[in-house]
Amino acid sequence: MSERQWPTFDAEIVAERAACERLRGACERDPSRIPELAERLDRLEEFLFWATRFDEMLPVVEERLQVLRLLADRDPGAHRLDVASALWIRADLLRDAGRVDEALAVVQEARRCFRELAQDEPDDERLTRRKFLLELRDFLLELDRRQDVVDVALELVHDQRRYHPERVPLMHGELAEALTTLADDLRRLHRLQDALAAVEEAIGYDQAAPQVYAEAGRDRRAAMSLALRSRLLAELGRGPEAQASALAALTALWPHFEARPRALGPSIAELLAQANLHDAPGSQPAESMRRFLAAYEQVVSAPDD
Repeated sequence: MSERQWPTFDAEIVAERAACERLRGACERDPSRIPELAERLDRLEEFLFWATRFDEMLPVVEERLQVLRLLADRDPGAHRLDVASALWIRADLLRDAGRVDEALAVVQEARRCFRELAQDEPDDERLTRRKFLLELRDFLLELDRRQDVVDVALELVHDQRRYHPERVPLMHGELAEALTTLADDLRRLHRLQDALAAVEEAIGYDQAAPQVYAEAGRDRRAAMSLALRSRLLAELGRGPEAQASALAALTALWPHFEARPRALGPSIAELLAQANLHDAPGSQPAESMRRFLAAYEQVVSAPDD
């Protein structure tokens, strides 16, 4: 039996190119058909993506962006999100093409668009903007733009604070996650005290959330915050506190490690090393460490199912 081939979408791409060409002429005669052209360009872009013909996507995205700008000039509220999304796709393609400076300029324009959306329709666009900021952070991390990464992380925290988490316990988790992200980014800039303050606040939000609102993954996220706190305390020379925080992280993360030892083994190993760094023989932390080490060795030495 021959191996199944991934479709090339050649026929669909030819058809969409022809449709776009017809619509360009039609729009010159009848501007009311411009939205149709934007839709067909979007379809062409999608087929090129699925065909992995990324080098052909950029001119299509740029044309669609030009068309969307025309539509946004007429009705900003209806098309601003489309413009922002197209800008983000264009920035991604420019970066992949090695045109980093152009990509960063486009990213800033997209960022302004998403910020305006959040100001005008905060509830409707909150999740879209949050997704964009998280992707933007990853984008800037890849380019090693550390201060820009911190600025985006601060924006994420600011956005979460706007939704009054004290009165909306369900959103404690999102704010705690944003604060932990900020702490990790501040650490990369060696702003250790600021990072520690952010992660302490994140831990506080996780601990304050009523159990009835505990979402899936909260314990694991809290463990990672405690682990980051331990690392920061160690770097600040506060060894005993670092050890206590590492042991707390181990306690929270252990059930997840037992369920997924391969995935979480490196995190557990790092925490064990951190907790053992300031060990005092005969102390309560030392006894806890011995138990964790014995259990860890038993889990990692067990044969795979």
